[in-house]
Amino acid sequence: MHHHYHTYKHWLWMFQHLPYSVRVVVLVFVAAWVALLMHELAHALVARMLGVRVWGISLGRGPLLWSGTIGSCQVRVGLLPLHGEVRLMDQDAEALGYRRIGSPKPAFQWLSGSSWRAPLITAAGSVANLLTAKAVAAYWAVIPGPIPPLFSLSICCFVVNAVMFLNLMPIRGLDGWRMALQAAAWRRGRLVQT
Repeated sequence: MHHHYHTYKHWLWMFQHLPYSVRVVVLVFVAAWVALLMHELAHALVARMLGVRVWGISLGRGPLLWSGTIGSCQVRVGLLPLHGEVRLMDQDAEALGYRRIGSPKPAFQWLSGSSWRAPLITAAGSVANLLTAKAVAAYWAVIPGPIPPLFSLSICCFVVNAVMFLNLMPIRGLDGWRMALQAAAWRRGRLVQT
């Protein structure tokens, strides 16, 4: 216990003696990783909870830090927390309604009895970011006296997770775009039925 406390104090002292701009970059970098992890793991967890198999998870871009398999899931971790992706097993993705998987023009077809899971999986990442931001706000409400680096990190985590909620905007490549395609497919399916 004493050794861990000493190590923590050492890292805290080193961090506080970094130039301010470097400290901000480090805090934002760590906060971005927290947000990306929460987002992608939520997609994967909700998929698994709904009986959809996950083929792989990609976290980050840039230089490869680690690549391997966890269970039957392919995992790739890049240095920069700029992008993530959960790839479902092709067979399971097709059963949800995804078409032309991996092509430049993917599509979605609403399949009654199965496709309802797709928007839940898609929304899970942004919901996880919102819940993380709320957890940070709850942390602020209960801490007696904020420890400066932890307080700064919590501010960065709050801001980055709140900004990640913008992922629900209907812009190509974002979750909001996928949800718009799913909603349009649902509507087309309803029109065909009537």
